[in-house]
Amino acid sequence: MNLGQVIRKIRVEKGLKGNFIANQIGVTPSALSKYESGERKIPSDKLPGLAVALGVPIDLFFDKNIDVTPILTT
Repeated sequence: MNLGQVIRKIRVEKGLKGNFIANQIGVTPSALSKYESGERKIPSDKLPGLAVALGVPIDLFFDKNIDVTPILTT
């Protein structure tokens, strides 16, 4: 699972709308959609805001071995 897919999975599991997350990190909903689909790379300066908006530790974005399942159920 790539970073965009992880972000989308967390967002959907938490019931958060793309518009909300996009506004929180200062991008358009279209840009967020492209990040989630892997069409565009996520700028590193957006990661802290994404972590806050999604309510997850930023480490999640860097550790390929983290299982997102427990994070989504809390």
